[in-house]
Amino acid sequence: MQAIKNAFQFIKASLSLALKQVKLQEPWFTLGLGSLVLLFVWFLPIGVVAGLIGPTPLGLTLLGLLALLALVSLLLWGEVTALLTSRTFAALEITDPEAPPSNLKFLGAHAGTVILLALTLPLLALGNGLRNLFAKPESVPAEKSRWLEARTLALPVVVVEGATFQETLDRLRQFVSENLLRFREDLIKVRLVAGLIEALLIVLGVALGFAVGLKIADPAIVGPWQRVLAGGIAMLIAWVPTIIGIMFSTYTRACYATSLYQWTRNVAAARERGAGSKAQPPAILAQTLGTPHQSIKES
Repeated sequence: MQAIKNAFQFIKASLSLALKQVKLQEPWFTLGLGSLVLLFVWFLPIGVVAGLIGPTPLGLTLLGLLALLALVSLLLWGEVTALLTSRTFAALEITDPEAPPSNLKFLGAHAGTVILLALTLPLLALGNGLRNLFAKPESVPAEKSRWLEARTLALPVVVVEGATFQETLDRLRQFVSENLLRFREDLIKVRLVAGLIEALLIVLGVALGFAVGLKIADPAIVGPWQRVLAGGIAMLIAWVPTIIGIMFSTYTRACYATSLYQWTRNVAAARERGAGSKAQPPAILAQTLGTPHQSIKES
């Protein structure tokens, strides 16, 4: 329960920071505008299927598949725009940051890496979790999979260090092998809380869109153009809570990942200074943990 409480404390602090730092809100507009473009792109094939094929078994199957792909594209676009959140959040700790490249150029340079990480890391973590679930109680967890404990830091590694996909994986292994993580990231369950809220809003959006679409036009009795119109309105209604959920989740997770990454950098810097040096957590983490100005001695 304490981990959940800490998660809400961190989320509250990160949202308060966004109200003070307007630049942290810019990725929200990028996410919203880009998602509208994606919505229109997916509306074209969905409209064609709804109008020409209609509520037949084939039509319903295609509509379900297209709707799923549209949702996946929105989720991936959220992960891509999280690059901007992480970049802005990391820059807050720099006194005199250099002028960053334009948002479009920055996203173009790293979008492929982030998409690849977003698709592979959850699958690797799931496979590792299943393997541990069915492992014998006395068995020792595989050492080669321990780097997955640091997978949350993948985003800021790409943002701050400009790492490629393979370089990011190597960097995560380094974090674990050199013991730079000060605690397990799930001790503040930001990812769990953000994910649940995101899922609830997506389900709400889909349910509302479906209900309104059926209310406007019964697909079994109306003509093709009415089905297309009802489908478009349903998609737009479903988009609103869905994109709010994605926006909330990607923002809070990006802030949390970047703050953890900053702490690992502080730990590495303290070790370089020598024994007796202290590594201080970022202010937002210290505030969440209720231990402002707490430092950890490195040896």
